[in-house]
Order: sequence, then C-alpha cells, then structure tokens
Amino acid sequence: MQNEAAEHGQMWNVESQRRFGDAGLRSALDLALEELRRADSPIEAVHLAAAGGEGAKAGEDGLHALARGTDGELHPAGGDVEKSLDRVLERTGEFYVLLFQPVDLVSDGRYHKLRLKLKGVPSGTRADYRQGYFAPGPPRESN
Repeated sequence: MQNEAAEHGQMWNVESQRRFGDAGLRSALDLALEELRRADSPIEAVHLAAAGGEGAKAGEDGLHALARGTDGELHPAGGDVEKSLDRVLERTGEFYVLLFQPVDLVSDGRYHKLRLKLKGVPSGTRADYRQGYFAPGPPRESN
C-alpha cells in the first residue's frame, strides 16, 4: 500500500515515518556519532544475537550504523562469541600512528574526509584508519 501510493504520487497516503524512519531519531544518532568521532572513539561492536533470531536483523543494522559511523567495525558472533572477541582484540591490539599536518588548514570546525593509499606493500595488506577529522573551530571572541 505504501509503495503503491508513492508510485502513483499519492504522497498524502504515505506514512513518512514508516517509510523513511524517524527523522528525530536519525538526527540524534548523527549528533552522537559526530561527538564520538570528535572524541576519536571508534566502536567495535560484537553482535551477540543468534543468526535469524527475532529482531536480529534490526539489532545488527543498529550496531553496524554505530560501528561504521565511528570508524569501528561490526563483528557478527554467529554463535562464536570468543572468536568475535578475538577479532576485536586483533583489530585493536596492535597499531601504528600516522600523523599528518593539513596544508592551509581552515579553522572551520567542519569534518574533512581522509583517504589513505598503500603503496609497495604485500598483496592482501589491509589498513584501518580514521575516515576523516574535524578541523579546529574558529577562535571565540572574549567579552
């Protein structure tokens, strides 16, 4: 019914929250993810629900949104929680720090995407890295 009404341009017959989701909830999630990225706090989520269980897909979608939105990763347990936790430890247990200084940094407080290219590394090498950074905000005026 919802799809049929939308296909025929009968937008007055479409329940927008059911079709597109809760805009207020999406806005709150976006703000939370922004704060977690600002704090450089990636979420490594382990999905504990049994595969195919009631609500499992919705739960997995939510965890995936949190993990990917903070440059983390979702680790589906699929019945083997220990293996999933081992993957989390493997992913977070050893790392290198790569620093950079942006040229002509604009203090706009905005999020800037990053892209990393690996050259001269063995095939199959994988790099997990922050997908971007927040520039410092403009200086505040004092009274």
